[in-house]
Amino acid sequence: MMAEHKADVVPLGKPSFLAARQGKTLQWKYLDYSVAGPKGTDIQILKDQYGSIPAGKIAALMGPSGAGKSSLLNVLAGRVAPSQTVHIQGSIKLDGEDIDPVANRSNVAYVMQDDALLQTQTPREALTFSAALRLTTLTDSTERDGLVQSLLHDLGLEGCADTYIGGSLFTGISGGQRKRTSIGVDLITNPEMIFLD
Repeated sequence: MMAEHKADVVPLGKPSFLAARQGKTLQWKYLDYSVAGPKGTDIQILKDQYGSIPAGKIAALMGPSGAGKSSLLNVLAGRVAPSQTVHIQGSIKLDGEDIDPVANRSNVAYVMQDDALLQTQTPREALTFSAALRLTTLTDSTERDGLVQSLLHDLGLEGCADTYIGGSLFTGISGGQRKRTSIGVDLITNPEMIFLD
């Protein structure tokens, strides 16, 4: 019996922004991450980590609080740069080629645990604003609006696209719709990878 994944099904006649994404295989080996501690000691955050995520697949990191899940994501996404006090060693590859995650940051999206959305915007406005700021000037407003509409469809946000996001001051869209809006804000750039913390 073959299972059908709902996210892969797009109604006929509807363009799919997400369908065009191919993704890349991410691999890491012997990954160590430490920071300088007091009196010249190093505090080990990650030690000898390895893993692989095939192109187009979803992977989950699971473990207790403090296990290093967010730290690993931060290193892989290039959000932590080596310095005099931060030591990162190991191999990180994208489609078999060594990469510097910090130099590759523009090809990666990172959605934080806490949403950074304006309560008085709608999902459509949040995606349009992100597109206006982050897409090249070669993308005209018609193409940008088309990308936004396609992404609203792919993320199941069409029904609430013009409803305020809301928050602590007034009720708006649901928590799931809010999280999908946050993801869409980063997907609008068509990244090679997306990390969700």
